[in-house]
Amino acid sequence: MKILKIDILEVLTASLALSGAMAVMIGVTACLGGLGGVSTIQLGKLLNPHRHTLHKMMFFGGASVGAGLFSIGTGVSIARGIGERRAEVELMRFEAEVRDSCPKPATCVGCKHFHGVIYNDTQLICGMHPYGCEGDQCPDWESIKNS
Repeated sequence: MKILKIDILEVLTASLALSGAMAVMIGVTACLGGLGGVSTIQLGKLLNPHRHTLHKMMFFGGASVGAGLFSIGTGVSIARGIGERRAEVELMRFEAEVRDSCPKPATCVGCKHFHGVIYNDTQLICGMHPYGCEGDQCPDWESIKNS
């Protein structure tokens, strides 16, 4: 079984999204715990000996939320790029399939300008000669290999 680069990127994207979501949850929990603790200190002064620990919780919780959001953003960006590339490749494959299935005039064989797609029962040959070139040779013919 051949592992494609795109499959590796999909696994990377999924793991980045999952680890990012977990980091956000942990960070939010730590921040809320820290805020709750600070509020309790301000209200009752009961946890005053733990003020330093609660401030650390808020700091590291905030850092965790930031790292998690960054990780999620990176994963989404990679996933979007993969999706766009896949769509582009699929579109090119489909266009080539449609173009190859349409009849091609002999004067257009190997020409880089040949389009050949049928629109409303009319085949568009190319931009210069929409209905095909008259005669045995096209003055605008250019090789596919030179493009």
